[in-house]
Amino acid sequence: MSIYRQCAAGILAIGMGVSILGQTRENQSHVILDFGRCFPERKSISFALGSTTYELKKEHKKTCRLRYGTEIENPLWDGTLDNSCIVPRRIGKRKFVITGQGVDFSPLARYCKSK
Repeated sequence: MSIYRQCAAGILAIGMGVSILGQTRENQSHVILDFGRCFPERKSISFALGSTTYELKKEHKKTCRLRYGTEIENPLWDGTLDNSCIVPRRIGKRKFVITGQGVDFSPLARYCKSK
């Protein structure tokens, strides 16, 4: 392999590594959110055909706000987080499955609204 190709492959590998920072690894099958701590964060979770982005913020002393949106094969997605949930902090840590359609937040349906 020429030195040019080795450098290009190295740059590509570095670029790939940077692109997954702040995201879960492709082989991860779930994401855990700690509503009890409700530490503010915003992350993107990649899956085969798209991504789910979520944002967690402390709403009040007893509740946490989760906003999320999912895009599937839409390079023009504007990042809209069109689902909003007010979750009681008392439920603590919860595990959510990453499916082929995005992160499955359906166990929180009773706390959520869509725009």
